[in-house]
Amino acid sequence: MNNENAPRQPGSPATIDALLHWLSTHKPQLENEGFILEMPLVEGKPLALLSAQLNLRAQAAGDWFDVHGRVEVGDFSFPFKALWHHLRRHERLYRLPDGTYFLIPEAWFARYAELAEAAQDGPEEGLRLPKALFTVLQQAGLESATEGADFPEIDPEKIDFQPSPDLKAELRPYQ
Repeated sequence: MNNENAPRQPGSPATIDALLHWLSTHKPQLENEGFILEMPLVEGKPLALLSAQLNLRAQAAGDWFDVHGRVEVGDFSFPFKALWHHLRRHERLYRLPDGTYFLIPEAWFARYAELAEAAQDGPEEGLRLPKALFTVLQQAGLESATEGADFPEIDPEKIDFQPSPDLKAELRPYQ
């Protein structure tokens, strides 16, 4: 078994996220080579050595964006909404139906925590985000959701603004 593919950064130890990803990816090969892998424990809870994938999409609907997604952890599949409160509270351990725990990757918090904070409970298995917060979708990597969402193009040079005649103000030289 060649361990040169193990995730490392020069001069620093592998992060737990990278280590778990590496172990879950190479688990079948390690077991075929005769290694016996025990479930790692975090806070006394057994972590599932399963690969995870998140598919997330948003669609414009009236004054909202409806956000739907599926999380797949090994053979388990559940809505992104199930992780909503975990992302908001930065709780990394999500309990799977078999009693093991999925360690939510730190990268997911970096990418989706602001979305989770701004979103509201939506219909069925989804979340809702006010259209005014469309930049949150862009920061979460869902730029395509904002395309065709009827946002007006605003050119500041073409805005015809006339101050009120009642305005009594004097601009200073630096203004």
